[in-house]
Amino acid sequence: MDRKINAARTYIFEYVVGVLWLIDLGVLTLDRPTAVDFARLVRDLGVAMGGATPPTFVTGFMLAVAGVVLPYCTGLAFNPVTYIVMNGVYAVQRKWKPAANRSHEDLGVCAVARVRQFVGVDAPVSLTFRLLMLLKYRQPRVVDHLIRTRDEVLFRAQAILPVSLLFGTTLWRNIDVNAIAFPVAASVGIIVFIAGAYDVNVALNHWILDLNNAVLVSVKGEQAVSKVSA
Repeated sequence: MDRKINAARTYIFEYVVGVLWLIDLGVLTLDRPTAVDFARLVRDLGVAMGGATPPTFVTGFMLAVAGVVLPYCTGLAFNPVTYIVMNGVYAVQRKWKPAANRSHEDLGVCAVARVRQFVGVDAPVSLTFRLLMLLKYRQPRVVDHLIRTRDEVLFRAQAILPVSLLFGTTLWRNIDVNAIAFPVAASVGIIVFIAGAYDVNVALNHWILDLNNAVLVSVKGEQAVSKVSA
């Protein structure tokens, strides 16, 4: 049941990110005159239809497309851009603390070496494979916790760019002084993005650290059990 909830939560996160991007696009492209014109167009269409209502199937289909499919697809469309930006920020942030990064990398190397030694295959060991190793060693609670944490970190990584853009565009639309509107809005958006991206990357490092520690402990425990059984 928990894994089904984890899978559903991933789609919900994608949907929320898509809604955020659609709000950003609306704030960027729609001003008050445009919104008023759109409202008048809808009203005129209603008058032209003479009170006729479309079939329930058509209405439901249009609501599903506008309310579910469109936000979800929008989130998927913007995800590559978000990942490129966040990977760039992550690479820059890692250069600030080389000593801490080296210790984390050493732990990751130990985890990979331990997995390769136990499996008996000298091949690349990804983070997903390490999660599968934990599943093999019958630690569902640890895996569920790691999956939930990973999904939350990924959601925050996907959301920080549209959220910062939303802050900036909202200020830009509501500041009446044109000379300072864009600089102030851009500065606020950049500050929100930098702070959020830094926090997300710290959480990602902690997640990788927890994963590598869990792998080392589980593999070591499994080897000890195997020796006792032998």
